[in-house]
Amino acid sequence: MRALAAAVVRDAVVGADGGPAPGRAGRRWAVAVVVVLLLGQMAAAMVTAAVRQTPTIDEPVYVGTAAVYLKEHSLRYNPEHPPLGKLVIAAGVALADPHLDTGFDGEQGALGRRLLYESGNDPWRLMLWARLPVIALTLLFGLVVFAFARELAGRAGASAALALYCLSPDVIAHGSLATLDVPAAGFVLTSVWLLVLVVRWRWVRVATAVLVACVAVSSLRTFPYYLPYSNEAFGGPSKTRFRLHDSNVDWGQGLGRLADRLRERYRGERIWLVYKGSGVPSSYGIDAADPRRVPPAEVRGVLVVPDSAAARATGRLAELIEGSRPVDDVGHSITVYRR
Repeated sequence: MRALAAAVVRDAVVGADGGPAPGRAGRRWAVAVVVVLLLGQMAAAMVTAAVRQTPTIDEPVYVGTAAVYLKEHSLRYNPEHPPLGKLVIAAGVALADPHLDTGFDGEQGALGRRLLYESGNDPWRLMLWARLPVIALTLLFGLVVFAFARELAGRAGASAALALYCLSPDVIAHGSLATLDVPAAGFVLTSVWLLVLVVRWRWVRVATAVLVACVAVSSLRTFPYYLPYSNEAFGGPSKTRFRLHDSNVDWGQGLGRLADRLRERYRGERIWLVYKGSGVPSSYGIDAADPRRVPPAEVRGVLVVPDSAAARATGRLAELIEGSRPVDDVGHSITVYRR
């Protein structure tokens, strides 16, 4: 990958044939600068998201599995997925050097919770280190996108393709997580690039410029809430919950933001929380009870429900939501109600 990065910058500056290009040096340097700026803003967006988001539902499984790889050299957890992506995550886990209870024999979800919340580790620090290798890999796949597109459409097309990649809220969202989605997609793309180097076409420049501009504006409007992204044709991130659920809206990433919001606006009030995820609310300072465990008449105060749970609500939860008034939104993934 380092050789690929060097080749991308070299070809952008001196030409793919290695010879001098006096008449075009300025434009080639401009392309190199564009590549660096696009990847730089993407890195900043992904690191910002990684720092602020609590663990999504799948991440503790992969982080716990990576820790077992490192500490016990065992493949017994998460056998349904090949180990390569988890070894990438393990590079960051190794630097975090968390404490792992050896010989733990619970299921993989319990392993992740044990590692993050019950073994004396700092979950914020551990998750950041686990996410950083995926962030680095996502940036390297950006170079693959640039190189692949350059073969097909020249430097202008490659710059446009890289812009679409780097500004995509979906890529930023999943590139900032310690999951296997981006590694799997990126390695497939790399394989295709290595096989297909003969087909060329050019997009209409005006259409390309408009598309890149639209994606850039959409990405800026989404920051920093990338997981619940929908483009403006579907109403933007605030409307995603009306059409999609689960990892497209709420993947457990909002506990930290919710904790901050409750401290800022609802301090001292009774909090009722419906939560399904790998995180532990109390670890983020959230003191709440489950409203489904008491009669509806006893639920008074602030009711917090993830949008995915609200969309599928039936029975008692549906009754609670129907009798409440939405008063706040947290990260386009959690709604705060007043009862």
